[in-house]
Amino acid sequence: MQNAKKVVLRIIGPVNFSEDVLERFWKKVEIGTPEDCWLWTGARVGGYGSFTYLGGARKAHRISWGIRNGYIPESNLCVCHKCDTALCVNPDHFFLGTVAQNIADRDAKGRQRKYVRSDYTKENHKAKLTADQVMEIRKSFSERTETLQELSDRFRIHIRSVIMITTRRNWRNIP
Repeated sequence: MQNAKKVVLRIIGPVNFSEDVLERFWKKVEIGTPEDCWLWTGARVGGYGSFTYLGGARKAHRISWGIRNGYIPESNLCVCHKCDTALCVNPDHFFLGTVAQNIADRDAKGRQRKYVRSDYTKENHKAKLTADQVMEIRKSFSERTETLQELSDRFRIHIRSVIMITTRRNWRNIP
């Protein structure tokens, strides 16, 4: 029964949206020409527009599709962007496709993310440690002069961070 609920929530819902829902939706859109991307200005989740409808957060581009085209015929279909702009809600910029088709479209356009761990160096403003401190942690741990907890306390970082450093899952660029 829980799976059925997920499917129902993924499908847009009634074709005839109430006037207040339509007004609330379009207030959050910068509408341009039919060729332009109409950018969502409301809430965002995961880079996509988010709109509250039927008691839950819905992807804004799926609502836009529903306003123009009605129900999404199958629950496993994605509303894909031809324009590749996640915040676009212009229904002329959408097509329906499976997850596999959406991924193929992404790959064909060269939009796949290349996951690269950032180099944690002093130039990284988020880094809590310097390269020298990382080398010191690794040396102390490998020589067994300090425990993981002692290193954690001394450098004021979480013990998980110490583990990630000593196992070279973080700070890979530092010897």
